[in-house]
Formats: sequence, structure tokens, C-alpha cells
Amino acid sequence: MAIITKRGDEGTTDLLFGKKAAKTSARIECLGAVDELNAQLGLARVHSQEESLTGWIDEVQKNLVNLMGVVATEPADFPKYIEKGYGLVNESDIEQLENLAAEHEKEGNTFRGWIRPGADSSLLTAQLHICRTVCRRAERSCWAVELDGKLPCLYLNRLADLLWLLASTASSTN
Repeated sequence: MAIITKRGDEGTTDLLFGKKAAKTSARIECLGAVDELNAQLGLARVHSQEESLTGWIDEVQKNLVNLMGVVATEPADFPKYIEKGYGLVNESDIEQLENLAAEHEKEGNTFRGWIRPGADSSLLTAQLHICRTVCRRAERSCWAVELDGKLPCLYLNRLADLLWLLASTASSTN
């Protein structure tokens, strides 16, 4: 399949199940922000030396692809999405983020005020903060989209919180 299709030359783009959306719509803004977050997480993965963090990023990236599938499906088509067996973001994915955040907080990594990203000269810390801010934008745009449920928005909310903790942890280990 060719990458240049010219189907978007009139300002629309394809959604799942043959639907189209304006490239300026809230749904496409959300998809773009989540896609950007996924790319930024890839850069954080490159800067990480910790297997546990790179493995976690892999899992989050898989969840973000699932989340994008949900966002790219209009609510009326969501039963088709489920029928096809496409991936979802579910409550257990959110619970995993909450549990990891709780682990970091038990280790004393809690909110102690705002820090200056990059002040510790760590590329990983700065990159995690970029991921956090992109994730917050993705979350805000997610709330503007009519979805079948709010789990994608909740996932992004918890992920942004956890990214702050991870950036703070990375900063304290340098």
C-alpha cells in the first residue's frame, strides 16, 4: 500500500470502519497528540538505561496504539470495533498505572513542588517531562471527543501523573 494516497487532500482523514473526519476535528487532534506522545516515549526509551523502564514504555506504547484505535472509532461503530477483537484500554491498565505510582510514592517520591525540567542535565528526565506535557495535551483533547466511555481519558490522566513521578525519580538518581 502506498503511503501517498491523496485521500486527505480535501482536509479529511480516514477513521475506522470507512468513516472520515475533518483533520481539524477534536478526534483527529486527540489522535495526533497520542501519536506524538507515543513517539516521545520512544525517545525516552532510547535515553533509558533501565530495563524495567524500557519494558514499561513498551507496554504503554502498546496501550496507546489500542487507545488510538478506540479514539479512531465513532461511538456508533464501537460494537464493530469490539466484534473485530481490536485492543482496548481497560480498567486493569489504569490500575497498573496507579499501582506503579503508589510504588514510587512509597519510596518517598512524591510531589514536592514544581521542578525545572532539564535542570539536572539528564536527557531522560527532560524527555520524560516532555512526555508528561504531551500526555496532558492528549488528555485534554481526549475529553473533547465523543467516545464510548471515558477509560481512554482516565488512562491518559494517570499516565501523565506517573510520568511526572518517573521524571522526578530519574532526576533524583542522577
